[in-house]
Amino acid sequence: MGATTVTPAVPSWLSLVQLFTNVTLTGLTAAGVVPPGMTVLASGIENALMPLLQSIGSGQTKTQDTLAAFGAMVGILQATSKQTGLSAQAISNIQALETAVADAIAAFMAGETGTPDLATLAQPVPTV
Repeated sequence: MGATTVTPAVPSWLSLVQLFTNVTLTGLTAAGVVPPGMTVLASGIENALMPLLQSIGSGQTKTQDTLAAFGAMVGILQATSKQTGLSAQAISNIQALETAVADAIAAFMAGETGTPDLATLAQPVPTV
């Protein structure tokens, strides 16, 4: 008898969270509470986080979950860096974080701890 692979569906709670987030942002933007640019940022962050949440919810391996988390970090930083009106310092901080995440991915893939040596970065990583 051959092995059967089962691919779980996206959990219904995840679809509900996504729907609630989109409706809330649309309403707050229409009411003038949230600036239109924030909706674009939130959408970019949502697009970065959904694969991570789906990976965790579908019972993937820890390695796959870790790689999905790194991917979410990259996506969030990219969405953030596309915002208009960022100061030079903010852009520099985002670039430092992108470098740190790239270092962490390389270390993880090389079988190391996945924690980069932040002291080697040209720019200090901002505290969050």
